[in-house]
Amino acid sequence: MSASSEILPRAELRAPDGEAPREPQSTRRQASATRPWFSKRSALPAVLRPRSRAIRGAAAVGKASAAADRAAINALADRVANAGASVARDSPLLPDLADSARLYMRLLFSFLAAVWLPQSYTRMRLEAAALPGTGGPLQDERTRGAVLSHRGSMLADGARARLCQQWRQLFLVFDVVICPVMPTPAYPPDHSPDQRQRRIMVDGMPIAYMDQLIWPRAEPLPSLPATAVSIDRSADGLPIGAPIVGAAFEDHTPLAFAKLREREFGGFVPPPGFA
Repeated sequence: MSASSEILPRAELRAPDGEAPREPQSTRRQASATRPWFSKRSALPAVLRPRSRAIRGAAAVGKASAAADRAAINALADRVANAGASVARDSPLLPDLADSARLYMRLLFSFLAAVWLPQSYTRMRLEAAALPGTGGPLQDERTRGAVLSHRGSMLADGARARLCQQWRQLFLVFDVVICPVMPTPAYPPDHSPDQRQRRIMVDGMPIAYMDQLIWPRAEPLPSLPATAVSIDRSADGLPIGAPIVGAAFEDHTPLAFAKLREREFGGFVPPPGFA
């Protein structure tokens, strides 16, 4: 999986009602330093600027998502651009989301497998022993993670710490990242007992059911806050969501961005028959 990004400009936002305005931690950390790649900080027009709180934005669109989801996020970026914002579509500061997905699968299944029945764990050990040391589909990472050694767990935790640092560097420059909440809009339920055999379709291509976790877990892995919003509908009328991700411990930033987006472009409208 790879990703591109869309960089939105700095705007002024207000802290939630009843709270004193606070300057984003990322701005405090590097208020006067030279910022790599994106140094110009233009402001959104006054209509998008309630007052007092600074925000910059970055919208990430991954290729491991359906065309409808990619189009919805691109359309949101275009609407913000048409409102007066400068929008770019890439940043070298964005961590490698493919590597993040592999790391997440290893750590997740090292946790889940701790309570598996002995026979299930033994079967997974045999499967892991037959795998190459690295690479392969995400299912291989889940298998490796299920039998991860203590040393392997420590190495994975170190990789997670480095990932947190990468995101920290990105949020010295940008305040929010917008990515798909799932690879597709809502999909038909599949209750077949073996989840590893389930498949969903992404742009006509089958992917493993559990691979959907790459997007809803993109932000919890580096401990980032996120606010999920509905931004569009698919051709079938199904809502398309996107999490607005902020820097660690800066939960008010994605909440403020979501509030601003809803005020200017409208909020969630239930599909026909679900109102």
